[in-house]
Amino acid sequence: MFAALLGQRIVLVNGVLTAEAATHAAAQIMMLNAEGDGGIRLHLSCPDGDLDAALALADTVDLATVSVDAVARGTLGGPAVAPFLAAGHRLAYPHAVFRLSEPRATLDGRSEEIAAGAEAIHRQLAHLHARLAEATGQSLDRVADDMRTGRILTAPQARDYGLVHELLGPGG
Repeated sequence: MFAALLGQRIVLVNGVLTAEAATHAAAQIMMLNAEGDGGIRLHLSCPDGDLDAALALADTVDLATVSVDAVARGTLGGPAVAPFLAAGHRLAYPHAVFRLSEPRATLDGRSEEIAAGAEAIHRQLAHLHARLAEATGQSLDRVADDMRTGRILTAPQARDYGLVHELLGPGG
């Protein structure tokens, strides 16, 4: 099944966006990017994800030399919106739901290590806020507030917010 999808230049990511899932998707995108000039469709249904993994996958989408379109299926939330934002064209099915929320993090170690880890997370989160603000045209303050409060958007609301360019299927 996945080989047939890759043949159609489709990369499918489903479930929590873990480091393993992001690495697998990034490898598929890099392979398809190297194989030809045709565009890639990144289908995402990730209700949450690891911040590092999401930003790494977004960086891979940024670096692709072919066009990468993203399609939201199901729920897309937390850091998993980052690779969606990196796509040149962002589409969603009418039933898709977007959950703008900050990632949860747990840190352990000595106090200095915890402080350094918290600072790194704050930098990454600021980067995610900036990406979201730039992609949607929303202010940085609004984006930060929406993520802090866990704002939920339907696909049409996400289109109005600037997160989605186009709705697919009925109601699109």
